[in-house]
Amino acid sequence: MPELPHAAMNAAEFGALREAFHAAVELEAPARAQYLHQLAARDAGLHKAVCELLQRVDADDLHGGGRGRAPAVVGPFRLLQPLGSGGMGEVFLAERIDGGFEQRVALKLVRAGALSAQLTRRFLAERQILARLEHPHIARLLDGGVSEEGRPWLAMEYVAGVHIAEHVRRAGLDVRARVALVARVAAAVAYAQRNLIVHRDIKPANILVGADGEPKLLDFGIAKLLDDGEADQTRTAWRALTTRYAAPEQIAGERTTTATDVYALGLLLFELLAQASPYAAAEAGQTDWTSAILRDAPRSLLQACRADYAAVQRRTLGGSLERIVQKALAKAPAQRHAGAAAFSDDLDDWLAGRPLRSGIDGARAQTRLLLARYRWPLIALTASMLALGAGALVALGEAREAAQQARIAQSHRDAMLGVLGAANPHHYAGRDPHASEFLLHAAQDLQRDHADDPALLQRALSEIGHGLINLGKPQAAEPVLRAAVAALERDASAGTAGKLGSYRLLAAVQDRPADAANLRVTAARIEALAARGDVDAAAALDALGAVGGSLSRLGEFAAADALFARGDQLLAAAPLRPGGGENFWRQRGWSALRAFDLPRARAALERAEAAIAAAPADFSPMRRAEGELLLAETALALGDAAAAQRHLDAARPVYLAEYAPGHAERAVFELHQARLHLLRGEIVDAAPLAQNVASVLLTDNAAPNKELLLLQLVRAQIAAAQGQCNAAAESLAAAAALLAQLQPALPRERALSDAARRNIASSGCRG
Repeated sequence: MPELPHAAMNAAEFGALREAFHAAVELEAPARAQYLHQLAARDAGLHKAVCELLQRVDADDLHGGGRGRAPAVVGPFRLLQPLGSGGMGEVFLAERIDGGFEQRVALKLVRAGALSAQLTRRFLAERQILARLEHPHIARLLDGGVSEEGRPWLAMEYVAGVHIAEHVRRAGLDVRARVALVARVAAAVAYAQRNLIVHRDIKPANILVGADGEPKLLDFGIAKLLDDGEADQTRTAWRALTTRYAAPEQIAGERTTTATDVYALGLLLFELLAQASPYAAAEAGQTDWTSAILRDAPRSLLQACRADYAAVQRRTLGGSLERIVQKALAKAPAQRHAGAAAFSDDLDDWLAGRPLRSGIDGARAQTRLLLARYRWPLIALTASMLALGAGALVALGEAREAAQQARIAQSHRDAMLGVLGAANPHHYAGRDPHASEFLLHAAQDLQRDHADDPALLQRALSEIGHGLINLGKPQAAEPVLRAAVAALERDASAGTAGKLGSYRLLAAVQDRPADAANLRVTAARIEALAARGDVDAAAALDALGAVGGSLSRLGEFAAADALFARGDQLLAAAPLRPGGGENFWRQRGWSALRAFDLPRARAALERAEAAIAAAPADFSPMRRAEGELLLAETALALGDAAAAQRHLDAARPVYLAEYAPGHAERAVFELHQARLHLLRGEIVDAAPLAQNVASVLLTDNAAPNKELLLLQLVRAQIAAAQGQCNAAAESLAAAAALLAQLQPALPRERALSDAARRNIASSGCRG
C-alpha cells in the first residue's frame, strides 16, 4: 500500500486534512462532489489528500448504500427506526427479539471497513469491560458483536431526552444549575476513568437529558474501542471526532489521556454557560477550528457570555469559575486538571462555596471561603470559649480575683484566635483542608496550648467531637471525645448535665466491636449519673438513649434494655417539656429494629414521631425525614405496604432536596422504595431502581456492609421474580458473604436474609 499523503504532515496540516475528510464523509454523493470541487479551488494539495483517503473508504458507505441497506435484524435486535448517523456509522432504535423479555436499545451499527480485523477482535473483548460500567449518568453498553455483513454493532441503553445544550435553553437554567449539570457529567467521566476508560468524544450531542433533568453520557468507551493507541496513522485519520470539540492533542494526532476528557468537559461547561465557543474567530468563520484550537487562547467567560444575563449572573462567571474553565482548557495536558475527578471536585467546591481543591484560588479567597465553610464549627467553638470567658469578665469586677481572671480571659481569647488562625490556608501548604482535618488540627492545638484549663478543653473538645460526628467521622471523633472526658474528670466544677452530655457523645462513637469494653465503662458512668436524685431528666434520657443505641449495634440487647428501663423510671418521675425524649425513643426503636422485635420498634419510633409533632420548631426537616424512613423500614419488614408508602412519601421531599442523584444517602432511600415495589410485586418498577442504587453503592468504598447486604437481597429477589435464577443465586451468594463479614451479624440482617431465601425458593429458583 503506498504511503498515505499525510505521513510527513505537521500538526496543523494534519488537522486540516482530518477536518476536510470528515466533512466530506458526512455528505451524500451530490453534495460531496460540490464540496470537493470547492476544496480543489481553495487548496489543491488538501483536495488531493482528501480524495486519496476517500478512495480507501468502502464505496457503499460513501454513496449512502450502507445507510439505505441496513439489515432488518442485527444480532438479537430488530431495527425499528433511525435515530441518527455520523462518520463511523448509524444509530437505530431497536428492540430485542429473543430472551423472553422486552428491551429497547439504541443500536450503533459501525460502517463496514471502519475497523480492521485486529481492532474487531479487540472491540469484541473490550465491550465486556465497558458493559460493566454502572453509573446513573452513563448510558450503559448492553451488548455488541459483528453482524453477518461484517459490521460491528453496539447496543446501548436507549435514553429518551434532548441534547444537553437544548435542555439548558429550554429549561432556562441559571449559572449554578448549569454548573451542577456539568458536575454530574464530570462525576460520571471520573467514575469511568477510575475504571481505566477514557471517553475521548465528549460533546453536547453525546449527552442527553431526560424528563427528570438528569444527564446521560452516551457512547461511553466507544471512542476507546474505535481509537486504539496501538494502530498506525492510517486509522488516526479515521477517528470519528468532531473537530470543534477535539482537544489540541487529538487534533495533533498525539496520545490521549484523562486530561483529554478534562479539556472536553471544560469546553462543554464554557459553551453551556456562555452559549458561545471560547474560539470566537473559528465560530465567526474567520479561521478554521483546527488552527484555533491549536494556536488561539480561549477567550474569557465574561467576554463570551450571553448579553441578556443579569448582572448577578455575569458576576458569578468571573473569579473561581473562570479559573476552573481556563485551567481545563489549557493547551498542554499537563497544565489541566489531572483527571475528571479533580475537575469535578473544583465544580463541587465552587457550588458549595468552598476553596477549590486544585489550589488555583488566591490565598485571600481561600481564607475567606475557609472561614465561611467552617463557620458553624468556628461559631460553636467561639461561643463556648466566649461563654467561658464571660464568666471571667464578670469576675474582673472582683478586685481580689482580678489578676487570675484576667489570665483566664486572655487564655480563652488566645484559644479562640488559635482556632481561627488554623483556617489560614498556608498552614496546609496552600491547599483546602477537609473540615474534619481542620477540626482535628484545632483539637491538637487546644490540647497542647490549654492543658491547664480543663473547663475550656472539655467544652471545646466536646464541640469538636460533635462536629466530627456530624461530618460522618465517628472514628476520628472518638479520641477527641475521650480527651474531652479526661478534661471533664479533672474539672471539679463540672455539673451532672455537662458530664452526661460528654458521655453521651462518647457513647455514640463507641459502636465497633473493638470499643465494646470502653462502651460498657461509659454505660456504667451514664447509668450512675442517671440514678442521682438531682439529675436533669432530659439530659439523662438523651445519654441513656445514646449508650443503649450503641450497645444494640454491638448486639448487647439485654444491656441496652436495662438502660432503656432506667429511662422509663425517669419518665414516670419527671414529665418532659414538649419534644423532650425524642432521641431516647428513636434509639429505643432502632434497638428493637436491630433485634427484629418489630412491634416494639414501631411503637417506640411512633413515640419519637409524636415528640417531634409536639414541638416541630425544635427539629430540622431532615431529623423528621430520618424518623419517617425508620418507620418505613419497620413497615417493610412487617409487610405493611400501605404504612411503608405513607412514611416514604413523607420523607421523600427532604431526601431528594438534600441529596443529589448519585449520593449514597439518596441511594439508600431509593433502596427502600425498591423494597416497597418488590413487596407489592411491582418488579418492573423495582428493577431499574435497584439498578440505580447498585450503580451508586457498589462504587462507594464507604458504603456500609449492611446496606450492601440489603441491596443484594433485593437484587436476588428481583432476579428470581424475572426467572433469572442464576443471577438470583449470584446475588444471594454475595449477600451471604456480606452477612459473614458483619461484626456482629444482628437478628435484623439474619431475618431479612432468611425471608429473601424463602421468597426466592417460592418463586421456583433454588437459593
